[in-house]
Amino acid sequence: MVSSDNPLLIDEGICRFDLVQPKHIEPALTKVITDAETKLAEIEAEIIPSWNGLIKPLDTLSIPFEYAWSPVGHLLNVKNSQELRVEQQKMLPQVVKFLLRLGQSKPIYEGLIEIRDGIEWQTLNDTQRRVIELKIRDAELTGVGLSDGGPL
Repeated sequence: MVSSDNPLLIDEGICRFDLVQPKHIEPALTKVITDAETKLAEIEAEIIPSWNGLIKPLDTLSIPFEYAWSPVGHLLNVKNSQELRVEQQKMLPQVVKFLLRLGQSKPIYEGLIEIRDGIEWQTLNDTQRRVIELKIRDAELTGVGLSDGGPL
């Protein structure tokens, strides 16, 4: 059921919570995670350490995921049901895996450090600098710098 009939695949405006059904969760999240993983691999393959070259593509990558996943959490709080919990739990491992992959990306982390330590840093406004600082902090808290010989 991956189609425009799936309200979790609409990535603009306010979610139509009244249309979301448990059957929408798996196909929507499978699609947005697959698409995001592809885009993430493309970004990692050619890191451009700049606001437009790294931060904007990362934000673009995250938008469909947020539009699909955030409503699920909201619905669990306001319209909890057995069917909704089953579908959310089914997708949770894939969501966590994707978020860890994104958060622990060494190429992205190194690109963020390059922006912070590079010439462009002086041209960024305070808000942009704060965004980069928070992304670096989040990556470090997610464990990007840990290395035990295995994959991050």
